[in-house]
Amino acid sequence: MKLVLLTPLFLAAFSSVTLADSLSDTMMRVGLDADSIAASGVQATEVADIATNVQGYLDANPTELSGADAAFLSAQQDVSALSKLVHGGQGTAQDAIDLTTAQAALDTAETDRDAAIDALFDAGVVDLTAAQSTALSNIRANKHWGLPIEFAAKNRSDQDWLSLAEALTDERVSAREEIPASPACVALLLSERSDSAVSAAKTAYDTNLSAVQTSWATAVSGS
Repeated sequence: MKLVLLTPLFLAAFSSVTLADSLSDTMMRVGLDADSIAASGVQATEVADIATNVQGYLDANPTELSGADAAFLSAQQDVSALSKLVHGGQGTAQDAIDLTTAQAALDTAETDRDAAIDALFDAGVVDLTAAQSTALSNIRANKHWGLPIEFAAKNRSDQDWLSLAEALTDERVSAREEIPASPACVALLLSERSDSAVSAAKTAYDTNLSAVQTSWATAVSGS
């Protein structure tokens, strides 16, 4: 389970930001940032509808995400405190039992928080085409690999992601050092870049990004 620490300072800031900042932060958090939207093939004229749908969901469910964040933070703090006792040799048998219960509560809180984030994403993409929604969903799931965004439009196994990252590194190093690239890496990148999902995302990103960024900034600012 991946733990994301949400500090009390973060939660206080999240609850006190302006409406525009809240919408901006939320859209980026759920995977509806300008880069992802552009790479998914969504046009600039469609961005306002995405923002409106997300804001509509926030208005209808004003405490769903903040409540899920708070519950996750509380559960995480419980696990942290009990873990220090139990694994530090100072805990009782009851503390060990309580740690198991707290970990289960944290797992539930994480699931609930993820569901709240998913609901906001789903609200944002509800009016998009199936192809656009799929591309956005893939990018959202794969962006953490930190590779050029067009590659995130395609799902891969962990090993394939590592091979792709290695090939891109080889490409950069060979260009910088002016030495021949690995033939295997060259072949892999050629295959990846010719993939329909990757090539479509690359074209869409290069074509749409500037206009989408402008429309996104306007949509989240309410101006």
